[in-house]
Amino acid sequence: MYYIKQIKNALIKYEVTFDEKELHALKYKIIYDCGEIKHFSYENTRCNHNPMSWHMKNFSEDFVRVQEYNDFYSSPEKVYHYSYDLYEDTPLTKLIDRLLGGDTSVIALLENQQPIENENTPEANLHAREEELRAKISELLTVSTTNISTWELENLKNQLDEFQINYKLNENRKSDSSYYQQVLELITMEEIRRIDSEKIEKANTLLMEAEKLIGEVRPFFEDTAKDQITVTGYQKVISKIFN
Repeated sequence: MYYIKQIKNALIKYEVTFDEKELHALKYKIIYDCGEIKHFSYENTRCNHNPMSWHMKNFSEDFVRVQEYNDFYSSPEKVYHYSYDLYEDTPLTKLIDRLLGGDTSVIALLENQQPIENENTPEANLHAREEELRAKISELLTVSTTNISTWELENLKNQLDEFQINYKLNENRKSDSSYYQQVLELITMEEIRRIDSEKIEKANTLLMEAEKLIGEVRPFFEDTAKDQITVTGYQKVISKIFN
């Protein structure tokens, strides 16, 4: 893989290498130390997440009952109670995934410690959920007690219980910002070649001038098919016009 960056008046091309195994190991350490934890507890005939995922911990599966269906074509199914904690990716681990996929442009983000836009910390996510629950409680309290359904009360209680569990799970989460340097230390960049940025700028100026000239020439060839032109010596310009 290669990575090109500008340093002063030159563009430098690097060959980028890293140990995938070490980078994967650091990625999961960051997830376990910094990723938001979401607790799940429910009954179903199958687990909603992959039990073999590295993101899952404290997994349990307990048989509850056999679910019968009043449908000739449906067979009885076993229902289980699933309980586990799911560790989510952080902004930094998403950058690592992009790097592992060959996107070396993330090196600039790593060097500047710039996370992915619109990504919130576990603390920010919990704060948003707390505000949402407060709004729901306030709205419910404005309704006459005779109009409050037991289903709404039970649903809100379950949400509050879930929030309290997740709050306790995430109250000691670290920030992934302390791991940016460790990720960079696993990346080796060897300079391959360099070029003066002045040359790139000159080429860019010439291309802009050429595009302008082609724009002035293009109207002449309107309503004309490429195979109707027998002029020689201008094939590159004509090909550009018909692209």
